Amino acid sequence: MADLASGISSNLQNIQTLEPGEQDCFYETHDFSNDGKRLLISGNLVKGQVHTGLDIYEMDIVSRKVKRLTHTDNDWDEHALYSPEGTMIAWMSSTGYAIDYGLKEDGDSTWELNMSQAEAKLKTELWLMNTDGSNTRQITHFNTPGHPEYVRGANCIIADSTWAPDGKSIVACVFTIKGQRRSSRLVRIDLP
Repeated sequence: MADLASGISSNLQNIQTLEPGEQDCFYETHDFSNDGKRLLISGNLVKGQVHTGLDIYEMDIVSRKVKRLTHTDNDWDEHALYSPEGTMIAWMSSTGYAIDYGLKEDGDSTWELNMSQAEAKLKTELWLMNTDGSNTRQITHFNTPGHPEYVRGANCIIADSTWAPDGKSIVACVFTIKGQRRSSRLVRIDLP
C-alpha cells in the first residue's frame, strides 16, 4: 500500500508492505469495498496450506486484521469482487472438484507447483456469498454434465469477472482447455 504523490512527476510515498497470515506464500488483491475501508484478497495464509489452496479474505485497511471468508484449504478460491450494493461477493472456486495437481513436497515442507500442469487440471465455477462469508452458493456449472452451460470434454476456468452496475448480472471470462486447444470467451450470467 502507498500514497501516490502527484506533480510534475508522480511517485509513491509512504509505502507499506503487508504480509498477513501465518505464511507469506501467495497474495493477490481483488477489490475495495464501496467505502474504501476493506480489501478483498486471496492467498494461502494458513501455515502448511498448499499453493493451490487459496482462500478469500477481507482485510480491514486501518487495523490490518484479516477475516477468512472461505475455509477450503485445498480448493482454489480467487478473483473476489463486492457486489455494487456491497452485500454479496462473487468469486471463482474449484470447490467440488477433487483435483490432483501432482504437488510434490520438498525438504522444507513447502509444496512445489508447476503452474502449466496446474492450469491444465484446474476447473472452477462462479460462486456467491454474503459479505460475512455466509450463504455460499455455486452459480455456474461449466464443468458439470447435465447443465445447459456444461462444456463437454473440456476443463473450464472462470478467470475473472465484473458485476453489472445494477447487481443483476455478472460478466465473466471463461477460459476453456480442451486437449491442446485453449480458448476464452466472455459470458453474461443473469443472477436469480
